[in-house]
Amino acid sequence: YNFYEYRRPLIAPAAPEGGECGGWQNMHIDFGTLAALKARRGPHTNSITVPAADGVTGATYTVVGSPTLTNAPYFILGATNDMHQDLSTDIWWDELRLLEANDKVDYAYNASALVKLAEFGRITAGMTNERPDFHRVDERFNAGRSLNLNWNVTGEFALDRLLPKIMEDKQSKLGVTVSHAEAVLRPKYIVNTDIDLNQTVSTLQADAVLHPANAAYDQYLIDSLQLNNETLQVKNAIGASNIELRFPGSFFLIPAFINRLSFGAGYAETYLRSPQLEFDRRWSWTGSVRY
Repeated sequence: YNFYEYRRPLIAPAAPEGGECGGWQNMHIDFGTLAALKARRGPHTNSITVPAADGVTGATYTVVGSPTLTNAPYFILGATNDMHQDLSTDIWWDELRLLEANDKVDYAYNASALVKLAEFGRITAGMTNERPDFHRVDERFNAGRSLNLNWNVTGEFALDRLLPKIMEDKQSKLGVTVSHAEAVLRPKYIVNTDIDLNQTVSTLQADAVLHPANAAYDQYLIDSLQLNNETLQVKNAIGASNIELRFPGSFFLIPAFINRLSFGAGYAETYLRSPQLEFDRRWSWTGSVRY
């Protein structure tokens, strides 16, 4: 079985003077707290029950199996008699409401910069940051529900400006490009679940404070959750294309062969960590010679 459960004693309020006992009682269930309980279970435990801490004595939250709020086909409302004797009473359920489903606001921004180094080169940089609850005017919510952070820096340098003037006058070319880029994708919910990642981390931190004996295990769970649910991609590259070195000299091989050669070289590497891959590194070398 896979289900969430909220259980509390049904105790009728004291009867007003001259009236009958009974009356309506509000029942508030925090689904965020319920979902976060799944991350607090031990490695070989299928269920967990904790006090609800909602001001009602005896109220508890229970999680059995691996339920998810995104696939809850039905709700069950019921009552059990633990008094071992017959009871005669009436119970009414009224006004089932879903409150504060997603009332958060968030932000996103793009930024770019350009630095020119006279004739020597230029450096460009850019950053995009889109928060999990940000959504555009024509969207009801962010379908991805993830922090999407990207930034990159690229430098383009004309190293031929450092060559001897006689080679520069012959229109030698030695351009080099260096780039670095990072992309972070951090979901609001633990992958393939309805568990709020940040709320789960906060719950584990609070549990570590209340139960110091569990602090090491709670910290292990926090580190594991943050690393295993995040996707990080890093790219580095350096390259030089269309390298043309023009040497002075009258020896026939210099103008006829050497000065007509053009070269290219490059190196690129990509590092990836994701929920599917703990470590993935790829690299490549390229080179070319043209006449």
